[in-house]
Amino acid sequence: MATELVRPNSLGVQIRWAKAMDMIFANNAVYCPGATAISVSGVDAQKLSANCVSGRLVGVSLDGSRVVDGGGLSEAFVNPAEHDYRPKPNSILVGHADPALTPPLDFSGAARQPPLDVGAYDVSGTRLSKSNDSGH
Repeated sequence: MATELVRPNSLGVQIRWAKAMDMIFANNAVYCPGATAISVSGVDAQKLSANCVSGRLVGVSLDGSRVVDGGGLSEAFVNPAEHDYRPKPNSILVGHADPALTPPLDFSGAARQPPLDVGAYDVSGTRLSKSNDSGH
């Protein structure tokens, strides 16, 4: 999984990779303030990189490279109350993606521009209309 934005809820991401091989979880913005953002097991040999997180962690900890403190929703995103999850220009998400694991287009179909951003949207991307935004 790469570059998926998870909105706040009771559990953001649950990863169980004990028997998996060659798995990657990178460049994700996982924001679940007051709840569990990421719960993992079996990721020792798997690739985690540049995931910005807000919320509790189970089975993994903030380390500054694989899992990074993402700050608060209002600090990171343009207008989360209106489901506008583009990163703010000064957000921790901007310029902190692992370039080797970043898709060329963001969730809105805009080409990502270096330095590459963590999350579904590039800071330079366009806003989807609410009718087209599936909430990822």
